[in-house]
Amino acid sequence: MKLSMDTNLKKVAASGQWYYDQQQGTFQVLQDFKAGVQYQITNGGPCVKSKLTQLWMGCMPKTSKFMGSAVVGLGDDSIKVNNWAIFMNSSSVMGTSYAQVTAKDCVPIGSSLQGSAKGVGMMSAQGVTNVSAGIKDPSVFSLPASCQKAKEADEKDKDSSMDIRLF
Repeated sequence: MKLSMDTNLKKVAASGQWYYDQQQGTFQVLQDFKAGVQYQITNGGPCVKSKLTQLWMGCMPKTSKFMGSAVVGLGDDSIKVNNWAIFMNSSSVMGTSYAQVTAKDCVPIGSSLQGSAKGVGMMSAQGVTNVSAGIKDPSVFSLPASCQKAKEADEKDKDSSMDIRLF
């Protein structure tokens, strides 16, 4: 997954591949927290627009629980990280995500998720590599053409979409 985050604009953009139940596909998500909206394209299909019900969380959501700090690496090649538990209970995902971020700047290091999605057990793990400061390509936050006239998804559309929530 390629992830870009602009804390000044309060926008998050992600694209990548997903694998589920012996199937695979692609996704593209743009979250605009100032406007309170998310746009999602799955497998090159239609753009699904939905409201962002959560607020911009800064580093970690207010409902998360600090689990402790640790040092990763050795000597001069080490970094202090903070570990958090994030509890999710929505109509589409129930479970706990464990996130690890740098203690100094809250840069994501990795996360895991255990729980269920729409009643089906799931587990995922993510690692973050090649982190860089700044947005090299601001166009990652541009609304795709297929989303320019996207209407708010109704409940039927929300049930059929993947309901990807990045932050």
